[in-house]
Amino acid sequence: MKRKKWTENEMELARQLLKIHSYATVGKMLHRSKNSVIGQFYREKVMNGYVPDSFSKYTRKKERNIHVDN
Repeated sequence: MKRKKWTENEMELARQLLKIHSYATVGKMLHRSKNSVIGQFYREKVMNGYVPDSFSKYTRKKERNIHVDN
């Protein structure tokens, strides 16, 4: 599936719409998925210097139980 790039006009419109609508509703209005809207604003936050909490379950490295037989 080809990704549709966000334009600056879409970003500004989404910012205005998010003041009164949910992510899912804004996604439908812009013909995008809810996760596309959430992801775009998260990426924008990260680019502006946001650093997620190191104790968040989303930022911890997952330990893998690799068992090797000798």
